[in-house]
Amino acid sequence: MSETIEELRQRESLDLETINALKKEGSNFEKEHYLEHYFFLKTESSIEEIARRLNDKGYDLYEPNLVEEDQQELFMFKVAKKCFIEPDKIFETTKYLTELAIQFGGSASCYDGWETQVIK
Repeated sequence: MSETIEELRQRESLDLETINALKKEGSNFEKEHYLEHYFFLKTESSIEEIARRLNDKGYDLYEPNLVEEDQQELFMFKVAKKCFIEPDKIFETTKYLTELAIQFGGSASCYDGWETQVIK
């Protein structure tokens, strides 16, 4: 199973919205930003599999939190890494994280996107 064309378009659109919002706020794209990425997963084993892969790629891993989302309990799992804000690199990263979400969480929606702070 892989990301659908619609999911890809939506993911890249959200990436561009975030990049444009950072640009509008005057974030300095010459400096690295600390991007925080979010997953919403049903099982701890899914978290462990994703964590194993992302730890090898230098991501900071945070303790998962149990949250209620759409009347079901899920684990919110945050990972983070410093990088430069370059659309192609962001698209590549979010595509990879979405693929992990599909593989270990069952759907592209298990990856909830990213955020960062404005860096002057």
